[in-house]
Amino acid sequence: MLEIYSERELIEKVSDENYLDKVCISIGDPDKSIHEIIQKSFKKILRLEFHDEYNLEGYKRDIKVPQKEDIQKIIDFYNNNKTEDFVIHCHAGVSRSTATGLIILYLMHNSIDAAGKELKKIRFQAMPNLRM
Repeated sequence: MLEIYSERELIEKVSDENYLDKVCISIGDPDKSIHEIIQKSFKKILRLEFHDEYNLEGYKRDIKVPQKEDIQKIIDFYNNNKTEDFVIHCHAGVSRSTATGLIILYLMHNSIDAAGKELKKIRFQAMPNLRM
């Protein structure tokens, strides 16, 4: 099973339900730490830190975009936990988390079409980060 949330939605969920039997991929900006309640609510957590930016021209701040190493961490985390239920979150639950969900669904189904269809069922507002 795969669930995708915004950070706020996930905080509400773990406050009301037990998630200690699930694994989590938490994605946030490099300057933000993972929320304490999320840290305590899962069996295992993979924390990834990069910004959700598409067009980097004109930015005055340092932007960290997803790298191949981040994608490999997702694949490795999936392969090491494939029998577990996955929860993925980013700040808004729309771009970075849904791109990560698409990667995991592809690994589960070995079909981009099946992965895309299931992603839309799980998170209808999905707009996966194109850099991933």
